[in-house]
Amino acid sequence: MADKKLSTKVFQRNFTTQPLGFCCQEVDNFLDNLNYDISQLERNVEQLTMQNKKLSEEIKEKDHTIKDLNRKLGKSKALDNIATTSSPNFSNIDILNRLTNLENMVQKILDNLENK
Repeated sequence: MADKKLSTKVFQRNFTTQPLGFCCQEVDNFLDNLNYDISQLERNVEQLTMQNKKLSEEIKEKDHTIKDLNRKLGKSKALDNIATTSSPNFSNIDILNRLTNLENMVQKILDNLENK
């Protein structure tokens, strides 16, 4: 009974008629099989729900890790920019570019804080 969709099996099922109605044995067997299929579906739904919950929790953990790494990367880039300002070819344009980058990083941090 597992090959067809449950709704199709129920819709297409025909029973033998007897003088007083349907054959009780056929109806009883059909309902037993239907009950088995429904219980299988319920177990599958329960397993998939638990798996979905577990994966959702893993995604949250990964998102948190990504945010931490991005924050560390931002700090690292800022430190790299500061460290290179002592080079002999350093100009006012370089300072302005670094200030712009710093302003952009601060704005991103502020935007992230507002979105939380």
